Amino acid sequence: MDRTRRSDVNLRYGLSVERSNVISTFDRYSVPDGTPFVADFDGQLDRVRSLNAYLLEAARQRAYSRDTLLNKHARPLVGLLEHVRVRDSTADLVDATREDLVGYRDKRVILLTPGSWNNELSAISNFFHYAMARGWIDTDPIPRWGAAGRVTIRDRTTHTRRVKFLTEAQARRFLDFGLRGDGSPREEFPAYPERDYALGLTFVSTGLRRVEAA
Repeated sequence: MDRTRRSDVNLRYGLSVERSNVISTFDRYSVPDGTPFVADFDGQLDRVRSLNAYLLEAARQRAYSRDTLLNKHARPLVGLLEHVRVRDSTADLVDATREDLVGYRDKRVILLTPGSWNNELSAISNFFHYAMARGWIDTDPIPRWGAAGRVTIRDRTTHTRRVKFLTEAQARRFLDFGLRGDGSPREEFPAYPERDYALGLTFVSTGLRRVEAA
């Protein structure tokens, strides 16, 4: 939570909580700014305790950026919890079963690309690995097979990415404006424009791709 912005205390579904009380509670438990937290519809936290503990520990360990922790970890985990609660409205995330994971996979792969689903699955796997290490669960519900523990709900579709090279106009703009800083305000002017320009020429002459330019 960023204390400078009221909008970061996003209390939906008609909940009414004093912002000062939220901040004082976070301060008391040394919760880092930007830590996502989840509450039930009635504002209770007991049935999301494991999820919040995982997010808090990741924030304290600085394992991910604020946006990554929120969008790449908290949101997929909340999505899985909502799926589990179709079966059991009182379930915590640690109550997820192998069947829940398979069902969630079947639902998500309709909406996501294979790479996006695998990213979500990675975040979900991290949570259950952490839950096992903390002793919250005895068995990892992620479906696995074989001596290597191959995750069977991972999408194994192979995609060949098409390499996109810069056009001549894009390469010139990259060199003149992106590296040498032509036309840039003084405060944004690069410290070593000719050095950067010379390095850029090397990149362009050896087949600069868009991703490398970025």
